[in-house]
Amino acid sequence: MLNRDVDGGADSLGSRAERNVQERLRAALPPEYTMLNNVAWLVRQHGVEREGECDILLAHPEKGFLAIEVKGGLIKRDSLGRWWAGSGQLDKSPF
Repeated sequence: MLNRDVDGGADSLGSRAERNVQERLRAALPPEYTMLNNVAWLVRQHGVEREGECDILLAHPEKGFLAIEVKGGLIKRDSLGRWWAGSGQLDKSPF
């Protein structure tokens, strides 16, 4: 299944960026790493359920997990401290 960006395009800038990162990680990582793409989860903290998602989840049997969010295009912060991905304002810091 292909990841679809907000604009619905399977070949959007974000989707191409994700595929590029996935291909480079597959080529660079040793076989003991498992890579999962477009992973969603639900966490309950203090009685409140929150959804989360990452573009790439790396798993290693001894080193643990690394969740990666891939952004396609320019990420910037303006003089008011707001974060932007292209022309869209981000809800929170990308870091």
